[in-house]
Amino acid sequence: MFYTQSFRPDNLLRNVIDSYLYVKAELDGPCTDYSFLPKVNQQLSFNLGREKTIFDLDNQEYVPSDILIGQNNRTCRIKVFNGMNRLIINLKPLGWYKLFKVPAHRFINRSTNLISLLGNEIVLIIQQIKECQDNKKQIKLLDVFFLERLQQQGNCKNLEEAVKLIHEAKGNITVNQLEREVFITRRSLERYFLDQAGLYPKMYARIVRFKETIKYLEKNQKPNWPYFTNGLGYCDQSHFINEFQHFAGCAPTRYFEQPLGFEMALKT
Repeated sequence: MFYTQSFRPDNLLRNVIDSYLYVKAELDGPCTDYSFLPKVNQQLSFNLGREKTIFDLDNQEYVPSDILIGQNNRTCRIKVFNGMNRLIINLKPLGWYKLFKVPAHRFINRSTNLISLLGNEIVLIIQQIKECQDNKKQIKLLDVFFLERLQQQGNCKNLEEAVKLIHEAKGNITVNQLEREVFITRRSLERYFLDQAGLYPKMYARIVRFKETIKYLEKNQKPNWPYFTNGLGYCDQSHFINEFQHFAGCAPTRYFEQPLGFEMALKT
């Protein structure tokens, strides 16, 4: 079982940070395996407990103590050990790039050591967080740190309008349509998406559509097949099944048998 506690960031940070989330694992056994579905955002994860409580099954290694969790274009698998205790910063899409100006495409499908990546600028806040035992004070420290980061970066060419359009369309939008709507050429659009979102716009839209599909399936045990073609833009049932298999690694009928409990905890 996972115990979670969620906090909202400062109002000025809500376009880059979705939530702060404390997650503790109190399992029936020593460890258990979980899967993460594809996602378009990044997360920062600070270890508040003992070391080596998450093992990356795909890359066959323990994840570092304090990490950037990149966006995924496929299902990723981990092993979680009893006693895991982490503070997770759920970033909004584009949030990582807005805060740190480090190209997001470098981190797809993997976790990266934050201290190796950012050096001294992240070391101090990690030390302060771990020395402080009060959750609300930890959140205040993080708010101050991220607000300073946001102010230092200044304005940049961003993709907020394009990302908004993709989510409003539930992923059912073409790159040509995005070009026309945001007045950015296809080549520039793809370059901006790789830097700021870490994915090409077409892949970004496919993942958004897949996540919308998951939401629908979780609410409707008997799917209305016309919705998948008319509402989400799949060509036909075969296209939907192939796309689902590509992202989930299993057929739609087997999805609810997958151990996705840890991912559910992170959505709290």
